[in-house]
Amino acid sequence: MATPATTSWTTRQLLRWLAAATLGGGLALICVAAYYRVTAPPELPLLTPAKLDEAMGRWRSHEQLDYSMRVHVEGRQGADYEVEVRAGIARSAKRNGNALTNERTFGTWAVAGMFQTLRSDLNNQQEFNLDLRAEFDERYGYPARYQRRELRSYGNEPLKWEAVLSPESGPESP
Repeated sequence: MATPATTSWTTRQLLRWLAAATLGGGLALICVAAYYRVTAPPELPLLTPAKLDEAMGRWRSHEQLDYSMRVHVEGRQGADYEVEVRAGIARSAKRNGNALTNERTFGTWAVAGMFQTLRSDLNNQQEFNLDLRAEFDERYGYPARYQRRELRSYGNEPLKWEAVLSPESGPESP
């Protein structure tokens, strides 16, 4: 049978242990948050109509009529795309190395198609509560990185892409 002195001592020990565990857990959360903050990639700038217009103007000024585009897409339907554009028209496209057969889909991952996607997302931003972020190529203006996240859908994986344009030889080529 426990004596009052023993019970009081055990309660104090339990309270100290709970305080130490709570403090330790809090410190662990702070360390995890700090690690994530330091190692996470920088967030892309918010996409605005003005930024999209400026990038489209830069593309028009330096438009490549003949180029190849590689696009890495992450999200629910992640894939790697390759598009060949000649005379300003998407002539062929591959998804994960397999040729796409529907010619209407070739242009989706060409620069003009990517701009259409961004404009459409901006037009629907309020209705679908979208967080839109983009980074444009400094020289040509094409959408080099993009992120689309639906804020009202819990657990909805964002759509992300990274694009690399390779111009064919011509006056604007490096």
